[in-house]
Amino acid sequence: MKSLLQSNILSIFEFHFHGYYFFYLGVIVLIMIIIAMYKKKQKVKSKPQKIDSSRIRLLKFKATLPFEASKKQIIYVENAYNPELNQFIEENYRKISKRFSNRGYEFAYIPVIQKILQNDSSNFIRYNYPNLSSNDKNQPKNIAPQDIYNALFSFMIDEEKPLNPGFIRYEEYTKRNTLTFSYFEIRFTSKDDLWKQINSYIQSVGNGDISLLAEESVYFDVQPALEEYEAIIPTENECRKLPSKQAMVKPLLLPNYNYSKVGNIVIDQSDYDFPEEANKVIDEIKTKINYLTQLGINDWVLQSLFTLDTTRKLSKLLITKDFKIILPDYDNREIHLTPLPKAIFLLFLKHPEGIRFKNLSNYKKELMNIYLNLSKRESIDTMEKSIDDLVNPTKNAINEKCSRIREAFIKEFDMRLADNYFITGERYSPKRIKLNRDLVCWETEV
Repeated sequence: MKSLLQSNILSIFEFHFHGYYFFYLGVIVLIMIIIAMYKKKQKVKSKPQKIDSSRIRLLKFKATLPFEASKKQIIYVENAYNPELNQFIEENYRKISKRFSNRGYEFAYIPVIQKILQNDSSNFIRYNYPNLSSNDKNQPKNIAPQDIYNALFSFMIDEEKPLNPGFIRYEEYTKRNTLTFSYFEIRFTSKDDLWKQINSYIQSVGNGDISLLAEESVYFDVQPALEEYEAIIPTENECRKLPSKQAMVKPLLLPNYNYSKVGNIVIDQSDYDFPEEANKVIDEIKTKINYLTQLGINDWVLQSLFTLDTTRKLSKLLITKDFKIILPDYDNREIHLTPLPKAIFLLFLKHPEGIRFKNLSNYKKELMNIYLNLSKRESIDTMEKSIDDLVNPTKNAINEKCSRIREAFIKEFDMRLADNYFITGERYSPKRIKLNRDLVCWETEV
């Protein structure tokens, strides 16, 4: 009797369990179908409308435009102040900028640029025009955004029709010494329609092709390598040690695999990796550089707001008795480096002819002597190990230190000036510091 009762209870439990199971499963499936239909509807709804071709035309500007036009910059312009449109942009500035940024473009809205530059003027001027003394009292001028738009329009060629509010983007420099910009007219009817216009433009800008805005791709050119190393193909025994069949043909195409030798030829892996590795910048410094660097029309706005000598001048470089790196013409600004990167910097500074990375071992003794003068606390064994890694062409140590040198300068002032002070060079060529040695002063022998 007890067994029969237990059996009935189990049967009832199984019935209810399966019933609830299929019920909840059905609910879950129904919810998933509703979500899928909603997403499909949203996708169709968010599809950008086709741009009216009558709103787009090409504009010609004089090549004497007082700033370096950038293809990465979308500039808002207007021939007269439009209160509704400006209010909309100001209220939605972050969203609009983010959407342009996702496509690889910077949104340049003059009123916002002015506010940012005015609020932090000393840092912007100090970074972009380091030759200006910090003692100069630069008060911003009272310049309306429309004054800047009108000044920009004054460089237009053969354009009689006034520009309504819209976006302009630099396209190309022509042989007739003119700059071509594309122009897209914005027509304000409602906020919803305005979003549709902006989204359509963002989706279509540059014909949808943003590959040209990406960082320059680096390709391996086989011919210079063949000329540099002559015999490039490894022996059959060496090929068995390589990670793939492709490596038998082009071993240098594998940047993450360090080949110490191919036959009797030393492979200069550090030289091959230099363009990428030496240009790496830590995120903190990259954020600072992106904030302070004023390119395109931003630089012109900075010049317009303040009375600036817009000539960017190189400073002398002073190496003091205690090996400090000082820039006298930049308010005696000091460039801070730890001993090992500083030793490399001083070595290259001493050799204006440049040094090939594969030949660094020839300078090992000289580099060690400089390092000993800079760092007297480390053990000799540790220092020798560091120098061995630096002169080893199959390791990345030299590129890491070149990257630290580059960072030390570009975090202090604009790349257009800093490029003269750190180590640069192409693959298969000597690396050097560009700065004219007439600008270098040594207070001590190194």
